[in-house]
Amino acid sequence: MRQKDLVPRFIEALDRRLEEMTFEAGADSPLRVQRQGEIHDFLGEVEVRMSTPCYWKGEEPDHDLETLFELLEEVSPEGYTFGSHVGDGCDFGFWPVEDYE
Repeated sequence: MRQKDLVPRFIEALDRRLEEMTFEAGADSPLRVQRQGEIHDFLGEVEVRMSTPCYWKGEEPDHDLETLFELLEEVSPEGYTFGSHVGDGCDFGFWPVEDYE
């Protein structure tokens, strides 16, 4: 559950999910394309920050991790939510929403 482990994994998960979204209905919507561009820009900024020697010693990883978590929730597939597994709080992923219809 270290930031040094989670931030890169969340970036990878978000990258994969954005790629998957390009094949979904409405992928060419101007607002969706714009939002995906904003998310890609943010990911680039985080990767630049991660390359600085003092990144992991400050508060930036906390803020980035929080934003990555929110973005992963935002791009969750329909009927899913992003978070930790109910039975294992160290297992993060997209989980089906129980009451989803």
